[in-house]
Amino acid sequence: VGIYCLFLQIAGNLFFHENSRGSLIFDSEQQIRGSYLLGQRIKSDRYFTSRPTRKITSECSDECNVSLYSDTLRNSLLKKFNKSPHKHDISSITPSASLLDPYITERDALIQAGTIAKARNINMDNLIELIKKHSLKKAWPFFEVSIVNTTILNAELGGHGIKDE
Repeated sequence: VGIYCLFLQIAGNLFFHENSRGSLIFDSEQQIRGSYLLGQRIKSDRYFTSRPTRKITSECSDECNVSLYSDTLRNSLLKKFNKSPHKHDISSITPSASLLDPYITERDALIQAGTIAKARNINMDNLIELIKKHSLKKAWPFFEVSIVNTTILNAELGGHGIKDE
């Protein structure tokens, strides 16, 4: 097992160097500031937001998360959906399994782009181009929809790519 793990570590570093190091985010002083593989908790209209990072059970009783047929779970999700400013996709109000997933659908990113363009005074075409550039297209059997990493988009918005006008 040890030899197998060592082989995978060496092969990963040789052939997939960036991915094997955790896709780390470095600042201008070359200090590690995070990973592109982890979602961020953003509460600003100036950045893309990933899926919620809280469990649904925090808003309802423990029986809520047991079954999709639970009235409590259904009512909790409907309440969140009705409060959501972007009524478009159930995945935007339900958390990912890990609570750390930075990926959203391309459609969700395009919907958020209007708010971000307005908040930053950015040309909407530039944001659409950014989303399309970083979108992972459908790849059966892995992805049923096109997805995009919000952490990468926000890094581009934060100083490496698109600037406010």
